[in-house]
Amino acid sequence: MKRRSDSRSQRRLFNTYYACHEDMSVEEALQSFVAVIGSGINHGFAEARDIPNDLQVLEGVIASNID
Repeated sequence: MKRRSDSRSQRRLFNTYYACHEDMSVEEALQSFVAVIGSGINHGFAEARDIPNDLQVLEGVIASNID
Protein backbone atom coordinates (compact mmCIF):
# COMPACT_ATOMS: atom_id res chain seq x y z
CA MET A 1 0.00 0.00 0.00
CA LYS A 2 1.28 3.46 -0.90
CA ARG A 3 1.80 5.99 1.80
CA ARG A 4 0.22 9.38 1.43
CA SER A 5 3.53 11.20 1.74
CA ASP A 6 4.85 9.31 -1.32
CA SER A 7 1.95 10.56 -3.39
CA ARG A 8 2.45 14.14 -2.20
CA SER A 9 6.17 13.95 -2.96
CA GLN A 10 5.46 12.73 -6.46
CA ARG A 11 2.98 15.55 -7.05
CA ARG A 12 5.51 18.09 -5.80
CA LEU A 13 8.17 16.73 -8.13
CA PHE A 14 5.81 16.87 -11.10
CA ASN A 15 4.56 20.34 -10.16
CA THR A 16 8.15 21.59 -10.04
CA TYR A 17 8.86 19.96 -13.41
CA TYR A 18 5.69 21.41 -14.91
CA ALA A 19 6.53 24.90 -13.63
CA CYS A 20 9.67 24.73 -15.77
CA HIS A 21 7.71 23.43 -18.79
CA GLU A 22 4.58 25.57 -18.81
CA ASP A 23 4.69 25.72 -22.62
CA MET A 24 3.50 22.09 -22.63
CA SER A 25 0.02 20.82 -21.92
CA VAL A 26 -0.35 18.91 -18.67
CA GLU A 27 -0.53 15.65 -20.63
CA GLU A 28 2.62 16.47 -22.63
CA ALA A 29 4.46 17.49 -19.47
CA LEU A 30 3.39 14.31 -17.71
CA GLN A 31 4.60 12.13 -20.59
CA SER A 32 7.88 14.04 -20.71
CA PHE A 33 8.28 13.81 -16.92
CA VAL A 34 7.76 10.04 -17.01
CA ALA A 35 10.32 9.74 -19.82
CA VAL A 36 12.88 11.76 -17.83
CA ILE A 37 12.30 9.70 -14.67
CA GLY A 38 12.47 6.43 -16.64
CA SER A 39 15.70 7.49 -18.30
CA GLY A 40 17.21 8.32 -14.92
CA ILE A 41 16.21 4.94 -13.53
CA ASN A 42 17.69 3.11 -16.53
CA HIS A 43 20.89 5.13 -16.25
CA GLY A 44 21.15 4.35 -12.54
CA PHE A 45 20.67 0.63 -13.10
CA ALA A 46 23.31 0.65 -15.84
CA GLU A 47 25.79 2.37 -13.55
CA ALA A 48 24.95 0.00 -10.69
CA ARG A 49 25.51 -2.98 -12.97
CA ASP A 50 28.91 -1.63 -14.02
CA ILE A 51 30.30 -1.77 -10.47
CA PRO A 52 30.30 -5.58 -10.03
CA ASN A 53 31.11 -5.97 -13.72
CA ASP A 54 34.21 -3.78 -13.33
CA LEU A 55 35.21 -5.83 -10.28
CA GLN A 56 34.83 -8.94 -12.45
CA VAL A 57 32.42 -10.56 -10.00
CA LEU A 58 29.40 -10.41 -12.29
CA GLU A 59 29.24 -13.45 -14.51
CA GLY A 60 27.26 -16.53 -15.43
CA VAL A 61 23.63 -16.91 -14.44
CA ILE A 62 23.65 -13.80 -12.26
CA ALA A 63 24.84 -11.62 -15.14
CA SER A 64 22.31 -13.09 -17.57
CA ASN A 65 19.46 -12.64 -15.05
CA ILE A 66 20.35 -8.98 -14.63
CA ASP A 67 20.41 -8.42 -18.38
